[in-house]
Amino acid sequence: MNVKKAIMIVIAVIFAMLIIPIPGLVLDILMALNLLSALVILLIIINTKKATDFSSYPTILLLSTFFGLVVNLTATRLILTRGIDFNGRLIQAFASFVSSFVKTGLVMDLVIDFVIFIVFIAVHLTVIVKGSVRLTEVAARFNLDALPGKQMAIEAEYNSGEINEEENVSKKNKLQREVDFFGAMDGVSKFISGNEKVRILIILTSIVGGILIGIVFRDESIIVSMKTYFPLIISNGILCIIPSFLLSGTVGIIITHTLGDSGGDE
Repeated sequence: MNVKKAIMIVIAVIFAMLIIPIPGLVLDILMALNLLSALVILLIIINTKKATDFSSYPTILLLSTFFGLVVNLTATRLILTRGIDFNGRLIQAFASFVSSFVKTGLVMDLVIDFVIFIVFIAVHLTVIVKGSVRLTEVAARFNLDALPGKQMAIEAEYNSGEINEEENVSKKNKLQREVDFFGAMDGVSKFISGNEKVRILIILTSIVGGILIGIVFRDESIIVSMKTYFPLIISNGILCIIPSFLLSGTVGIIITHTLGDSGGDE
């Protein structure tokens, strides 16, 4: 019941973020919470040896991914609506941090920032996310194909008297939980992959939209609009990708841990 209440609270917060405009300070707290939660999940997964030890992981991963996407959308909305008056200090600080490494001129700085973002998200999408999706697919298929043989082995142990009725039921339930876990992970990994592809679309659309808003509605030149929106949007994208990067890594870690330890199960 406590877990269900926590899930309901998280869902309510997510929908509230989509509807209610939030100040920059709250956005900073949400972005920090997004990163902190990803780190906590990573630490838990590193110390988890079996999938059934953290059976709620697919649900937590799904909610965390959804939360990160909503934080990204909320930050994008604030950037586009406030423009130069945007007061999200975390995004501003990261934008200044990235810009401090390049001092080759405004246009060149923006191009370099954009290239860094594209390279970062390409590595994340093609290496981490794609690899995690493939791992979950193989693990789910492997466990599903091996299910009849494992069930027959349990039945053989029960019929030969090696295990009693209680152990028979316990082993079958454990086996079913593992199959359900990998099936859920396979579905969640597809959600993560789609989320990252949508994130690219959000960033590119936000850049174009920010420039158009500055030119059409705020009478800014294209250079001023790019200087205002481009660094903030790119920084927002990178700050939201970092937690997603960590979460995608936890998928591969828990799958490889589980598959590596499965051979030693009795």
